Amino acid sequence: MQAPAAPGFRRSHPLRRLVADENLLFLGLAAAVGVGGALVGIGFQQATRALSALSFGSDLGTTDLLAAAREAPAWRRVAAPVLGALAAAAAIALLARLSRARPGDAGSGIPDVMELFARGDRRLSLRASLRGAFGAWLVIGSGGSAGLEGPKCQLATTLAAKVAGALRLSRQRARTLVVAGVAAGMAAAYNTPLAATLFAVEVLVRWDQAYVLPCAVSGASATLALRLLGSAEPLYARPDLSLGSPWNVLGLLALAVAGGALAAGFMHALRGTALLVRRLRLPAPAAFAAGGLAVGLLGLGLPHVYGNGYEAATGFLMRGAAEGWVLALLVLLGKLVATSATIGSGAPGGVFTPTLVLGAALGAALGQGAAALAPPGEASPALYAAVGMAALLAGTTHAPFLSMVMLAELTGNWGLVLALIIPVFVAISASHLFHRDSIYEGELRRRGISWAGESEEVALRNLRVTDVMRRNVPLVPEDLPLSEVLRIFAQTRSTYLYVGGRDGLFRGVIDLHDVKGLMGADASALAGIVLAQDIVQEIPAVYPDDSLVTVNEKLWFRDLGHLPVLESPGRRRFLGIVTRRDLLGAIDHEILRRDSLMARVGAPGAPGAEYVALPPEHRIEEISLPEWLEGKTLGEADLRGSYGITVLAAARPAAEGREERVVPRPDWVFRRGDTLVVLGSEADTRRLSGGGPASPPLPGAITE
Repeated sequence: MQAPAAPGFRRSHPLRRLVADENLLFLGLAAAVGVGGALVGIGFQQATRALSALSFGSDLGTTDLLAAAREAPAWRRVAAPVLGALAAAAAIALLARLSRARPGDAGSGIPDVMELFARGDRRLSLRASLRGAFGAWLVIGSGGSAGLEGPKCQLATTLAAKVAGALRLSRQRARTLVVAGVAAGMAAAYNTPLAATLFAVEVLVRWDQAYVLPCAVSGASATLALRLLGSAEPLYARPDLSLGSPWNVLGLLALAVAGGALAAGFMHALRGTALLVRRLRLPAPAAFAAGGLAVGLLGLGLPHVYGNGYEAATGFLMRGAAEGWVLALLVLLGKLVATSATIGSGAPGGVFTPTLVLGAALGAALGQGAAALAPPGEASPALYAAVGMAALLAGTTHAPFLSMVMLAELTGNWGLVLALIIPVFVAISASHLFHRDSIYEGELRRRGISWAGESEEVALRNLRVTDVMRRNVPLVPEDLPLSEVLRIFAQTRSTYLYVGGRDGLFRGVIDLHDVKGLMGADASALAGIVLAQDIVQEIPAVYPDDSLVTVNEKLWFRDLGHLPVLESPGRRRFLGIVTRRDLLGAIDHEILRRDSLMARVGAPGAPGAEYVALPPEHRIEEISLPEWLEGKTLGEADLRGSYGITVLAAARPAAEGREERVVPRPDWVFRRGDTLVVLGSEADTRRLSGGGPASPPLPGAITE
């Protein structure tokens, strides 16, 4: 299997001088991102442990949050998560204000990356990721019930996006490196290279093979770095678990059904809490503090609910029956409520590890019941705890292979896979009965994003009319005389006129073919009688948030070449039009990734961008300055005459890491490190990037 073949490094890119094979070079970057993600993950882990020790008044070397919470006084158990949540809300708001972002935009980790793929035009917000990771550190470090994998993935993907931006990788290469960053973050969180790869491939990119090798390299590199730095053991090492007696089959099937139902209930609880907070319209500090208070009050009697729950899951997996079924059920209920309160309040953090805790608690409780009914030694509560973890994971992610491999790697026991194969699929089926979406798909649906179908269908469904519509389309007044209508048709190439009132509300269209009969001798007689409103016809309309699938259906079934875009079904204010040509160009750009029919343009920080039709076989591309152009002016280079290339803009490194962007004039002098935005054919652009001067040197010039 090969790395993606999409171009990512121009021939003149500095790194291409070191490694000739582009795919090998890219895999090296994926490995570097993996190592970087591991180092960042280790740093985040240590920082969270230090904050937890400070929050509960224990020694800074303490790694057992459960033990620290048990020894803390009651006032600390309540105050720590409340103060941590308030600090997180304040920090996120302050950082958002400094970066001029929406206060509530803290980044959500994995759903943000999934949205990046659903909406091809959206870039991963680095500042939002860092805000989210910092807020998660404050929340989890002070006892909030959330997982570390979310912020670790945020930091790893931020690192990957920074690398891609610094090296000016192509869009497809950049997207691939970001996904590899997710694999690195998951590997850094759980020390599981195969499961990290499967998470990225099965959950994020839907088995797109172009991403498999970079993700595998990144996840393996992150895990290798972790193990070289001392984290060699599996997170929940338990190599002695096995299916054992066939008697366990029925018990594990019952556990799988219960696990799927619990997974659906957990997702409903998360969703319901978030809806309640929004309906109450609580400001972020109040919502975060309420979530922290719920965790603190639960922690007074049940300290297992604090943090990500690693210690609680370890207890059920290692000690099994010694924990007791009553405690298992209490932890299950308490952790469900605490996590729903934390995440539902809007606080940043992951849900992956809390899901494992719920599964371990459910499995331990049912395992003790099975042990009481089965012959002595035939049923192990620890085995049920492990299968329960896989069942809950499968029920929430709807990713069976991830769930099986994850538990095998977490426990260091590949023989466990035999006991997991049937339960994970049963759990997914049971979860589907009560909740149709996975935990990540549900978040995307809340954002108005569809994740159903193949990757191409997802891209098409999540491109909106507002992305491709033409806005500068005139609206003809409805009281315009027929003579003026005919004059407009005669003086323009338009085949349709869009008619509206003085209030800007759309009335209909006038088709050139419908008025041809009025252009004869009787036209002068009708000119003063017939108005534009008398000859309009109704036509289907679309709205800014409609998907391009809707546009395609309306264009197809009515055999139209265009549709008007109106503000909403209840308000017919005319905004512009969308055409079949626009639709085809968007498909070429966003799905085929060719950039040969249309280019998407927009200023940095602008609220939106628009498509511009390109000349045949042309594209807009960003290239590094070829060496032979250094020291020449734009006029001397004569790129348009020699190569058929038009330079649209130039970027040059400036002080403090900034970048100076200009529209170069003929006297602009090219310097080493410049980046050019050029318009030309693919062949001409490649020739410019990889070749030298198109004409012989001037007489008397010094040559090597």
